[in-house]
Amino acid sequence: MCHPCFLSRDAKFVTVQGHSMAVYDAYGAQQFYFPNVLKYDPDQFGPDFKDQLAQDGSYINDETKGDALIGVHLPAIGAIHRTQHDKNQDFITPQDFGVKMDGTDSTGAINAFVEYVNAIPNTDGIPVGVLFPPGTISYFKDMHFTRPVNIYCNGTVFHYNGSGDAFHLGPDDLGPDYNAATGKTPFHKCYSIEGAVFEGGTTSGNAISFAHWVPDCRVFRCEFRAFGGDGSWAIRAEFNNWLVTVSQCVFWGHTDYRQDAVNTRNFLNARGYRDDPTYYKVNDQWSTRVQALDNRLFGTGWRRAGTAYLLSGWKCRVIGGSCEGFLDDIILSGGCNEIEINGFYTEKNFSGDSGEVPVTIRISYPGDPFITAGYADALSGVVPTSASTWIKRLTVKNCYFNLHNTEHDARFILFSSNLTLEQFHIDSTSFVHSTHELVGAPEIPGHRDWYIGDICFDGDNAITNRLIESSFASMYKPSYKSRAINLIKSVSAENITSGYTGPAPINTNFGTSGISATSDGSGGSYVLTKIATGNTSDRGYERNRLDMNSAAYQLICTTAASGQTFLQIQWDASISSMGIQGVTACFSFYAKAYNSPVTLNGFLLSSISAVNTQSANTAVVAVGDWFKYSLNFTPAVSMLLGAAVTSSEIVRVSVALPAGTVFAVDIASPVLTIGEVAYPLYACM
Repeated sequence: MCHPCFLSRDAKFVTVQGHSMAVYDAYGAQQFYFPNVLKYDPDQFGPDFKDQLAQDGSYINDETKGDALIGVHLPAIGAIHRTQHDKNQDFITPQDFGVKMDGTDSTGAINAFVEYVNAIPNTDGIPVGVLFPPGTISYFKDMHFTRPVNIYCNGTVFHYNGSGDAFHLGPDDLGPDYNAATGKTPFHKCYSIEGAVFEGGTTSGNAISFAHWVPDCRVFRCEFRAFGGDGSWAIRAEFNNWLVTVSQCVFWGHTDYRQDAVNTRNFLNARGYRDDPTYYKVNDQWSTRVQALDNRLFGTGWRRAGTAYLLSGWKCRVIGGSCEGFLDDIILSGGCNEIEINGFYTEKNFSGDSGEVPVTIRISYPGDPFITAGYADALSGVVPTSASTWIKRLTVKNCYFNLHNTEHDARFILFSSNLTLEQFHIDSTSFVHSTHELVGAPEIPGHRDWYIGDICFDGDNAITNRLIESSFASMYKPSYKSRAINLIKSVSAENITSGYTGPAPINTNFGTSGISATSDGSGGSYVLTKIATGNTSDRGYERNRLDMNSAAYQLICTTAASGQTFLQIQWDASISSMGIQGVTACFSFYAKAYNSPVTLNGFLLSSISAVNTQSANTAVVAVGDWFKYSLNFTPAVSMLLGAAVTSSEIVRVSVALPAGTVFAVDIASPVLTIGEVAYPLYACM
């Protein structure tokens, strides 16, 4: 006991019963008394305080003990006082439930962990944070979270040994009803996962699967190391998942073991439909919209991987990133609209299997429900839908495509269904080892509004000779801007196998189908054949100006026939007789004359019935260079009232050449246009 000086006299301080304090002078007289100095009874903790703090013994289920006794305060203005108990609930970790991070099976603990998270009340749709620490988790039952979660993984490796989905995010009973009092969808708006690593397993399911009707699906910085078995997908968001964001992920399609070559793994499945026992396939009317940002995808191993991106929604974006060694880099379902591919790098460094053709952009696929009349989900239930017949507003720019055509066959854009491509824009893009046309489009009416901008192309000029070809554009003409309307593969005289040389009368089909030449009269000397076009400076780079036709029709009369009243060349058109009734049509072509101008007239006719319309104008072909000409029909063929139209009726375009006189003219790239739609002529097919 100390004895300080107090008012010049010795004094002492002592504690008394009840944790009070008294002050006495040297004579033992009490000078001051302070009751209950501690303001609490320290004996209340007693010998079991350790159990209370550890929340052990009789306190094991008492939520007012343990970390609830410890205060936490962030040293910041406006921060509030909290308990450590509240703080710990900011993030939930699987270790709280006994999940092992050493790769041993933790299925039971994982189940308890997931059940706890799902039991957290979901009154506002706000995700709760779930934290997975470093380590390896092995389990065989799907982690199915049925309330919104933001899952954060610090390099956690997941070994899923089941047959379903490693992660299934969202309840499976959501639907289109956002307004009903019992509607659940507004409370399941966002699920996300970040930093996870998926490795191994044999499932044909998915590493990450989002439930139908979850409108905001996010996957960030995840890695997929040959996850699953044959037919597996890394990510599935396939039906009414409005905002799908997949960013900075890495995908490995195979291991380095040769025996793994039997497995075809895929990356992102956003197919836009669900299987239905009654309606077969019900589509979501292009509502699953994907933004894929800076993902690095590798087929690797001994064989090509499967599909990188299967997209069905409007306004999908593939921005940055790369794709190497896949059979299909991007598949677009019928009816896709406003698709952008920007800054994308691909390499076709694997051949396809058994006749497969590796493709960078595949338009539609077998079983695509959007290209046939079917059904869709709506607020009123399942409703019928019509078939989609087109792809619109596809933009490709700032990309690099190595097709490896020196080693195998691969294509840039290839159609798997008869759809039209409208408003196609490609610019600032490089092609390496590409020996095919840019777009392998079907020969059907409706392709239009294409813009082929600045591209670099190292293809084989000898075999690339169709309409949309960049082989010469990169060398002589950097842009096809002027050819933005009515694009279609035009008739090329290269299909002529045998020309005609001799006197009138003439009746020849040039050894092919869809084209013929006829005349009356007798005698004279005629040469009706083809001539190769050139793309060198001495030929004025004419092939580039003739829609890349490698050959033109050369029609010459050196000695006129006697008694000749007509001489014509005809092309069959891919349109029904009824399709040209009362419309305005235009037959356009390139031509040049030799020696003297040549006057051409035109007829649009329906064969068998022989009903025809003469062109409203003539085309006077000038001597010298190639120019574009047109013969206009206003209106076109009008059938007589009550006329019988049979299935054998054929629409033909006829060009009348000068009869009974000498002439020499070349014609190239003829196209029939009705309105804004160009129709193919059978001779080009």
